[in-house]
Amino acid sequence: DYTFAGIRLAALESDISFQEYRRQLMLTLSQAESAYWNLYYAQEQLRFFQESVSVAQSVLDDSQEKLKAGQGADLDVLEAQSGLAVRKTKQNEALQSYYDAMSQVRAFTGAMPTEQRRDLRAMDIPATTNEPASYGENFRDAFNLNPDYLIQRKKVAEENLRLGVARNQVLPELDLKAAYGFNGLGRTPGDSLDLVESQDFPSWTVGAELTLPLGGNIKGRNQLAAQKLTYRAAVADLDGIQAEIANSLDATLRKVRSWRDSIQSYETVVRF
Repeated sequence: DYTFAGIRLAALESDISFQEYRRQLMLTLSQAESAYWNLYYAQEQLRFFQESVSVAQSVLDDSQEKLKAGQGADLDVLEAQSGLAVRKTKQNEALQSYYDAMSQVRAFTGAMPTEQRRDLRAMDIPATTNEPASYGENFRDAFNLNPDYLIQRKKVAEENLRLGVARNQVLPELDLKAAYGFNGLGRTPGDSLDLVESQDFPSWTVGAELTLPLGGNIKGRNQLAAQKLTYRAAVADLDGIQAEIANSLDATLRKVRSWRDSIQSYETVVRF
């Protein structure tokens, strides 16, 4: 285990890097999708307020004509003017939100604003979502696919491997050593080289070397104690991520069901 520790740590680091790539890819895709639907929402909101301004302008024109015909009051005209001003203000706010949403979509597509200033329009509309799966089914997928959880599992494996190395370092070191060669002893370097090539005087040694650190290996024991705490911290972080995923999943499913109920209620209000 100690001999291959470096190779195994490198393999775990490679797995962690891949999960970090997955996490960044998931974030990018989710942000791109969110940017698109924000654009759809902004353009629809702008369309609603444009229609509202048009209706408010018609009401103001009718109020002014009634006033000229002697069938209306100044208060009606003032109320219509106020209503039109309020709706124009909301229209301008919706227009700013539309520009912000369009800028986000352009950033994801890599498009630059041109002199023609062509606006972007979202063509797809939101589809009706299905009923969310049960907590148990989502629970299994959440842990099997969540990159943060998978990364922390790899980190726990890393710390466990380092813990094994630290345990190895507090043990006495016993090495087997061996050597084999040929001697060449002459009056000149050339004579010595000739005798080596003849291989007439071989020499070999075999032995064992036992190393015991002075002072009872205080450094190794302290490093082992520190690594044990590091491993426990990694396990605690993993438990924390598990609890966070479980609670977040439960809260998200509750929100999804609540929003589905709200959608049905809003549809009733819209029809009315």
